[in-house]
Order: sequence, then C-alpha cells, then structure tokens
Amino acid sequence: IRVQTSLSNVEQIINKIRLFLLIAGLWGLGVLIVISGVATHFLTRTLRSLAKRVSRFGSKNSLSHDEISDLSLSFDNIKKDLTETLTSLSRERDRFETVLEGMVEAVFALDDQGRVTLVNQAVAELLEEPDLVIGRNFKDVIGGPEIAELVDNAIAGGEGTKQFDLTASPKKIRVLARVSALKSGGCVAVLHDISDIHRLEEMRREFVANVSHELRTPVSVIMANAETLLDEGACDSTKPHPLMDALHRNAKRLTETISELLALSRLDAGAYITDMQMLHLESEIVNHVEAVRLASKRTKQINIEVSPDLQIVADKHALSRIISNIISNAVKYTSFDSDIVVRAQRQKDLVIIEVEDNGPGIAPQHHELIFDRFHRAVKSSDQTIGGTGLGLAIVSSYLEVMNGHITLKSAKPKGAIFTIVLPAFPMGK
Repeated sequence: IRVQTSLSNVEQIINKIRLFLLIAGLWGLGVLIVISGVATHFLTRTLRSLAKRVSRFGSKNSLSHDEISDLSLSFDNIKKDLTETLTSLSRERDRFETVLEGMVEAVFALDDQGRVTLVNQAVAELLEEPDLVIGRNFKDVIGGPEIAELVDNAIAGGEGTKQFDLTASPKKIRVLARVSALKSGGCVAVLHDISDIHRLEEMRREFVANVSHELRTPVSVIMANAETLLDEGACDSTKPHPLMDALHRNAKRLTETISELLALSRLDAGAYITDMQMLHLESEIVNHVEAVRLASKRTKQINIEVSPDLQIVADKHALSRIISNIISNAVKYTSFDSDIVVRAQRQKDLVIIEVEDNGPGIAPQHHELIFDRFHRAVKSSDQTIGGTGLGLAIVSSYLEVMNGHITLKSAKPKGAIFTIVLPAFPMGK
C-alpha cells in the first residue's frame, strides 16, 4: 500500500506544532515567573521579618534592600553583644567568687527544697567535712530545730535571725544565723561564729553579778549608817545637814542600781522561776498608780481605763515590776499637771496594756535602743532626772520570761506610748 501527501501539508502541520510549542513554552515561562515572584515575595518577607527581629537584639542599624546582608549583619551584632555580655558576666562572677571566698562568715546557697547548692571556703571552719555538704539537706547538715524553722520561713519567702549552738561541729561553737529568701527561688544562709563574743558576754554577766553581789553588803552598811546619821541630824536640828542628805540619797540610788543589776543577772542566767497566777489587772494597776502618784506628789490624777473584770494569768512580782517601772517613767519625765493615761484591754488571747503621756516624748532614733541596758534618751549629765538606764531593760527581760514584749511609739501631738503585750494565759517558762 502506498500513501503519499504533499510536503506543503506536512510543513503546515509542523509549523502548527512549533507554534503550539512556542505558545505553551511562553505560557509556562509566564506561570513560572509568577510563581517564582510569589515565592520570592514570601521568602523575602520572612527574611526581612527575621532580620528585623534579630536586629532588635543587636546593634541598631538601618536595613538595606538586601535581606541576606541585613540578616548576616544582625547576627554579627548579636555575636558582638553576646561576647560583651559573657565577658561582663564572667567579671561579675569573678568578683562574686572573690567576695564570697573573702567572707569570714560561712555562706550556704540553698534551692527551693532546702538542699545545699553552693558554699564558700569559710564553711571549712565550722564543719569537719565541708566537701560532703553539696547536695545534702541543709537541716541535716547543721541540725537543730532553730535552723529548720529559719529555712522553712525563708523558703516561704521570709527571713529571720537566730543564735544557737552548732551541734554539727565537734567544737563548741555559737553561731548567729541569718537566712533570707532569693527572688529566683531558694534562700541564702549566712552563719557567723560569735563564740568569742558569746564567751565575753557570759564573762561580763558573771562579773556584773559577782560585783553586784559583793557590793550589796557594804552598800547596805553605808545606807544604814546614812539613815542613822540622817535621823540623828533631824533630831538635833530642824533641817538635816546637806552632806547627810546627799549621802543618804546617793546610797539609796546605789542600792537600787545594785538591785537592778542582780535582777538582770538572775534573768540572764535563767534563774528566775515564774509563779503564774490569776490576777485582776485593774487592782494591780490601781495599786501601783496610787503608790507612784503619792511618791511623786503629782497634782493631777492618772487616768485608768481598765475593765474591772479583766483578768490575766501572770507572775505577780514580774507584772508589778513592769507596771511600776513604766508608770514611774511616765511620771518622772512629765510635769506634775500633765496627762497620763493607763489603759488595758483584751484582744483574743492577748492582753494589751498602754501607758500614754503628753510629755516631751522620746526622739525616734532612741525607740529601738531605749530597751538596751544603760541607754538613756536624756543626757547623762542631766542631774534633774535620775536613773541608770536599766529599768526598761528589766521590763523587757521580765516580759520575755512571760512570752510577752513591749513597744514604743510617739503620741500625738506629743508624748510617748508604751505598749505591753502579754498572753492572757501563757505557759510559764
């Protein structure tokens, strides 16, 4: 079979095919250009966004139209900033380690579970095996209920300070521990060895107690002779001799000072035994107020605002010393016609006693120190107001024995308010 056609027809068909292929190629190229343009747009948008975000952490430079260059420049800036930051952190770490190792106090860093994560070199002075401390519970390392209470309070976000004997050390060591919470979690415990200070304090207390005891007998003899001379002088003349009067007055003052020192010595040594009993607070206050008022020859009454049925379980002798001292101070440092108010009330399981006067008051810088021994808010050279600076220290010690405390604040517009807080039914020590 023989088939033939004209070459012109074949060329027409080939030309149509070539035209179709050309059109298809151009169309495909257009589609490819559109697709690549869209892809490039999304890619450059992502790169620009990444470059902008990266530039926030690096140095601020103007972005160009080359996203890759911007991104590279931003990474270079970040690298530079990170290098500077790491260098600064390294310097701070070196400073911290230098300070930490230079401290004489033992420092423990604890996590939120109370485990030791870091210690300094001073720990070796307190513990036999400081290398075995890391990772252990701090309560087990130190031991004792005092440190357990401090750590629990610090982990909860608080802080506290206590003195106690270190049972974990083979030596007899007295430490002052302070535990504070960290913002990042956990806490830091700082233990300061105060054994020498504590030993000197014990020696001082023993010395004061012994000297006071030895002075008691000769001062009693001087006091008795002064009273005898004063009585004989009063019989011989209408007015006692100034020398005898001064002798008697200063002998009495010295006797009171010795009695206060002995009282403080007994309280410090824990030799004072409380005799807790039910007391009617109003009658106790009235008796002391009247005694102080008559002794001071006040022209104005002392106002008493106490409920007649208010009762308290307390040591009668200690409560008498507390009330008498506070009221005597209010009378001593105010004029004869000034206002003094003694009030007491029950608040839940506490009894609050307040003594308020409208005298000159006490400067704020003395509020925290006024309960320290021998501290006086008035000048020691002021002879118009007597005192040894031991009265409020004795009050504070007696209150501590009965689980109470005392505070001071300024009255308005002038004067001072002493606030005594005692449990209504305390457990005697």
